[in-house]
Amino acid sequence: MFSARILRIDAPRLADEAARALREQVLGTLRRRGAVVGVSGGIDSSVVAALCARALGPERVLALSMPERDSSGDALRLGTLLAGQLGIRHVVGLDAAQVERVYRDIEAERRVSRCLHQPPLLVSESRGS
Repeated sequence: MFSARILRIDAPRLADEAARALREQVLGTLRRRGAVVGVSGGIDSSVVAALCARALGPERVLALSMPERDSSGDALRLGTLLAGQLGIRHVVGLDAAQVERVYRDIEAERRVSRCLHQPPLLVSESRGS
């Protein structure tokens, strides 16, 4: 039988475990510089974006909103708010070539910041509001 005890979880410990596994997979196994997370303003993509920012650092996470004609008007607004809260970069409606240019820009910012002994510049880009 199920009991209320099954719902008792150690949320901080589980979040740390998830972040550690994500970091190992993205930076180690996959050898990627960071993560692009499709954000819809919903809980699922919000949790994934938060875990990525925690695991990889906000400077290595790009939130991508791809609003469609039938999307809720709140989706873009909530995605923008989420990105701002997490300190991650946010862009709207990019194709693969544009995403790669964003990554190159982030890497260039990181190189310049290292030369100046300053933390990387975080930029939040939003269009369409």
